[in-house]
Amino acid sequence: MTKVSGSTANAWWYNPRTGAATAIGTYSTVGTQTFTPTDTNDWVLVLDDASQNHGPPGINEPSPNQLGFQALGGNSFQLSSAGFPGQVYTLESTTNLAVPWQVMGTATVDISGTFIFDVAAASSAGFYRSSHP
Repeated sequence: MTKVSGSTANAWWYNPRTGAATAIGTYSTVGTQTFTPTDTNDWVLVLDDASQNHGPPGINEPSPNQLGFQALGGNSFQLSSAGFPGQVYTLESTTNLAVPWQVMGTATVDISGTFIFDVAAASSAGFYRSSHP
């Protein structure tokens, strides 16, 4: 466990036959820990520094350049992007980059790795961004 950076590690069993990952818990990186798979098939134990917020094994790192934009009609539009399932993103807007950003809402990444904001655009807002804490 001491080979993992950070004070805690997220542990996963990764099934190489199906590409599925199962979270098994968060563990201290001090001392030793015994991990036993649920059956005798091939499994891969994945340990990640919990502070890095990595997604499940087998899911590619989302590209920060993937952004979908779709007009919904009227002053409404939809923003979508990639992220890790379960992570929460915030949508913010501002009228110009010299003033503070205003929070418009939050969205949680679904199992497909996508989060979507349906936005009723304010006529004065000209800039939008999404962020993950």
